[in-house]
Amino acid sequence: MRTEIARLAAHNDPALAASASTQKKCRAIALAQQMQGWFETLGYRFEKYEVWEDNYFEWIIDIPARRHRYDRILVRGIEGEAGLGDVMALRQSVEK
Repeated sequence: MRTEIARLAAHNDPALAASASTQKKCRAIALAQQMQGWFETLGYRFEKYEVWEDNYFEWIIDIPARRHRYDRILVRGIEGEAGLGDVMALRQSVEK
């Protein structure tokens, strides 16, 4: 249900209009919509960091770890099968 809500929000929310054209260029948009619903269901928070490219997207999410503490996770969703180049690009993003 949250996945469907995320999909509808991406199309109808005026606040997302600026990034909507960027998101539509990303071939991994369906994956992003599914993952957003899953992460929201699990109670994870999304930071403002977003990258939308042709074949991948990146987010930073906060996962509850301990009392009042969170682990920050960089999520990179790609269209298709991940290769060594994708792993190296993810490493660069983490270091950045």
